[in-house]
Amino acid sequence: MKTFRLFLVLAALLFAGVMAPAPARARDAVSFDFFYDSLAPYGEWVQIGDYGLCWRPTGMDPDWTPYSDGYWAYTDAGWTWVSYEEFGGIVYHYGRWIRLDDDSWCWTPDYEWGPAWVSWRSSDDYVGWAPLPPEAHWRPEVGISVWADREYDLGPGYYSFCRVHDFGAPVLRGVILNRRENVTIIRSTVNITNITYNRTYVDGPIIFNGGPNFAVVNRVSARPIPALKLVQEQDFEPGRHRGANGRVAFQSQTVGNQLIVAAPRVLRPTDPGEFRSRAKRILPGDSVTRGWGGVKDPAVQKELRQEMGRQAKGLTPTTAPARAVVATDLKVVPVKADPTATPASAASAEHRDRPDRPGKGPRPEGVVVQPNINPPTNPPGSLPATPSVKPAGPVTTTTPGNPPGSPNSVARERGRDRNDRNATPPGAPNGGNPNLKPFTAVPDTRPPQNPPTATGATPMPRTTSTDDNNAAKDRAAEQARIRGEQQQRMEQQRIDQQRQADTAVKQKQADAAGKQKQADMAAEQQRQVSAQQEAARGRAEDQRRREAADQQRQQQQQIQVQQQQQQLRQQQLQQQQEQQQRAMDARRAQDAARERARDQAESQQRPPQQPQRQLPPQPQPQPQQRQLPPQPQPQPQQQNNQPPRPGGGQQHSKGGSDKDKDKDKDRN
Repeated sequence: MKTFRLFLVLAALLFAGVMAPAPARARDAVSFDFFYDSLAPYGEWVQIGDYGLCWRPTGMDPDWTPYSDGYWAYTDAGWTWVSYEEFGGIVYHYGRWIRLDDDSWCWTPDYEWGPAWVSWRSSDDYVGWAPLPPEAHWRPEVGISVWADREYDLGPGYYSFCRVHDFGAPVLRGVILNRRENVTIIRSTVNITNITYNRTYVDGPIIFNGGPNFAVVNRVSARPIPALKLVQEQDFEPGRHRGANGRVAFQSQTVGNQLIVAAPRVLRPTDPGEFRSRAKRILPGDSVTRGWGGVKDPAVQKELRQEMGRQAKGLTPTTAPARAVVATDLKVVPVKADPTATPASAASAEHRDRPDRPGKGPRPEGVVVQPNINPPTNPPGSLPATPSVKPAGPVTTTTPGNPPGSPNSVARERGRDRNDRNATPPGAPNGGNPNLKPFTAVPDTRPPQNPPTATGATPMPRTTSTDDNNAAKDRAAEQARIRGEQQQRMEQQRIDQQRQADTAVKQKQADAAGKQKQADMAAEQQRQVSAQQEAARGRAEDQRRREAADQQRQQQQQIQVQQQQQQLRQQQLQQQQEQQQRAMDARRAQDAARERARDQAESQQRPPQQPQRQLPPQPQPQPQQRQLPPQPQPQPQQQNNQPPRPGGGQQHSKGGSDKDKDKDKDRN
């Protein structure tokens, strides 16, 4: 019992060790010298204004643009650019791009690996991408979202557009539309950029480049789009990335269902001035454009900028960071990396044709690159021919053991039918595209197969007579005919079964596509409803704020009116008091003037006093007492609180002077 328990514990520990995810390992680091030395053979280093040291590819066609000589693959990091150019592993996964007024492009270094640094626009008919400028700094908490055009002022000249039908082309440069049509296409497309973090990646968080819906574009595209497992090289060795000429060929590799990329950490230069001194030339900063040079009319520029602003719906990096990665974004990516697995589509490195000289040669106008050409069918017994271009389908060659009508021959014909639909017009060199590199097909080295014998057939005895020989030949011919009929019936049954299986698969695919379309429509409707609800809530909140502001403003106005009225009343009261005081002062002055005038008049009318003669004293008769007239009673003061007249005392003295006059009359 103890042994059994111990066995269970060991088994559980072993199972836990197998199932536990491996911890993320730190990536190897390289210095900036590696970038400088690796890119030097393919271009020149220049100094551009405030952007500093930049690299410009040389010897390219005038219409060359970044993210054109290659194709898009969908991985754990979203839309990943797979370039045919030797320097593509550096400039398309690190750094940003700027365009100069002479229509050339320059790469500005950066130190964060990404699947591609582009802004996306799409519609039902078109899909486009534009290299991001150096202003698009990577901030993990914000990312880059649908406001990229308005935030970085990306013009039509930055974008490369193609039809959704051609998005799966092996060389996208051949299907990119003329940039003169970008002004019209931008009006019918919207920005769908979503660069964020995928935190479910096995080696730790990785930058995720979200853009077009994979299911939608893969269903519409003429060629299937590869969905691969991303594998980053942990042990980076520059020696493994050198070509035959000794130059660095820093490119991705497709092995089975996995895309192997080199993504080392890049150390910033300790002395940037040292590299700036190596620049071959210095260009002014005002030579940098934003892709608006092709739009000559200022009114059209203003209209396009306003349209981009309306499409952004007022969203900013602060209010609308990039959307987080969800499980549905990664459902098409293989769960496990399998080097021996067959790629999910014909877009693998073995099946995709690449140009002989990236960025060189004439560019086909409006022609989808279709390099798959079937090799000619060889007659039985001959060696397999060498095709000029490798076929993409399951093409088999005819060998002596595979007569026409055999299963291998039927498989060959089925593969030919699929490839003939993608073939270019006959007579064109290298399949009609001068940029394709021919290569040799691998011949079928299987030993010839003997024809099967019919079940239950009895070999005829060898005879020497002519009749017996003729009879044996007849019987052998009959047996061969019977065997041929049996083989034809079996092959027909197999073809019918295969047709039924193909029909069932197509029906399942159609059902899945319908369900996916319904799910996409439901998600879009839900998004629109959510957006409408959010807009309604925003409008209601704005209305509430405006009403509150209006109410507060009205209250403030009422308070101000009341204060003004109170001040006016105080001023009026003060003016009344001042008027009353002036009136009182005026009356007092008038009374004083009248009193002085009266006194002067009385003094002038009074006669002068004569000197008295001295008489002998005589007895004076007793004067009769005369009754004095009644004195006037003082009048009460008026109610207006007027002060007493300034002559009150003088009136009393006037009464005394009248008494003296009466006495003088009695004496006389």
